[in-house]
Amino acid sequence: MHWVNAVVRLIMITSGWSIYDDDGIIPGFHFSFFWRLGDWAAWSNWHFAGMWFLIIDGLSYGAYGFASRRFREKLLPIRPTEVVQTVIDTLHFKIAHEDVTMYNAVQNLL
Repeated sequence: MHWVNAVVRLIMITSGWSIYDDDGIIPGFHFSFFWRLGDWAAWSNWHFAGMWFLIIDGLSYGAYGFASRRFREKLLPIRPTEVVQTVIDTLHFKIAHEDVTMYNAVQNLL
């Protein structure tokens, strides 16, 4: 799922640049042909297909997370005091990394 997501995001970005170049907001600003997928907005089919891949990927991740109880075991419970304490520790560069298999409170929330 992770690499599908990464490839589809690149497709979304590069096809989005083609859509932008067809009718740019900033006059004179265009993306190089090398960095775009396609050369005008008709290539937005790639953008539309990429959107559906991201939706299917997200739904399958959600279904797997609920079916395997991974969300319940790894992400719950979320306590506001722990979230605030994690943010404070992070801002003071004192966040702990003893067990990398466990998420901190902010990661659980997000």
